[in-house]
Amino acid sequence: MHEPISQRNPTRSLLSAVLWVLVATAILLLWVFFIRSGHLQVPIDYESVKELGIDPFHLGAGIQELLGPLILLLLLSRTGLFKRVVSGELRSGDSVWLILLMVAIHLIYMLFQGWLIETISVQITSGLFVVLVAGMLGGWQAGLIVGGTATLSLAYLNYAVWGEPHPFNLNEYLGWQVLQSIDVMVALWFGAVVGITSEVLPSRQRFNIWPTVTIGLVSSLITAAAIFFTRAESYFFMEILLSGLIASILAWAAFSLMARSVQNEALRQQAESAQLDLAEANLNLAQTRLALT
Repeated sequence: MHEPISQRNPTRSLLSAVLWVLVATAILLLWVFFIRSGHLQVPIDYESVKELGIDPFHLGAGIQELLGPLILLLLLSRTGLFKRVVSGELRSGDSVWLILLMVAIHLIYMLFQGWLIETISVQITSGLFVVLVAGMLGGWQAGLIVGGTATLSLAYLNYAVWGEPHPFNLNEYLGWQVLQSIDVMVALWFGAVVGITSEVLPSRQRFNIWPTVTIGLVSSLITAAAIFFTRAESYFFMEILLSGLIASILAWAAFSLMARSVQNEALRQQAESAQLDLAEANLNLAQTRLALT
């Protein structure tokens, strides 16, 4: 895997991270203006902000959406790969396997999301939870790749599940559901920025609850603002926004606790191993002294 930003010169790495986040955000803003100038000829729907609130049904649905990927992550946290990633002891090929597993978990998550939409006819969360996990675990490369996967899969979800049944049209899918939909394009920005930001943090701090939640919350609020400014009507979006954020915060915290638990277990094993090595060294020293007397 690439060298983490936090292992380079601290000042230079921080400036580099800030620069790349600004570049990515500038591209996102340009895309927002592109979409608004292209097909939105209506004023921004500021009145919909009044719809902000927390609905128990929406909150429950949001939590339910995130249970699937959380269970898969719990299973992943039991593997040696996850332990090596969070403890910074990567082997050759671990980064590739991590990205492949994150992509697979996200795609399973999307299948589960599609089933839920057909069952309860509502989608509360943004579908970016696994993108955040990939960025936190694997840096900007993993975040960007899984973010690209999320862009295509969320676009297909909108195209196939929410839309009227009709034959698949690649030009319509790419031109309208992908390029003209900031709802899915933000996944690329989200994954890259989460990955860049997480790399600035030392591995022991990266998976604390507050850094994880703060990175997720700030990134989610920026993506929500981008989506808000590219919608002709935002009443339902604002109605579910807080419920989706609360459900996501709970999921981010759960992921953080998983990672910290694995980190603490790895440190405990390292301490026990060091104690055994020390005891063995002391025993060998004692035997050597006895042999010399």
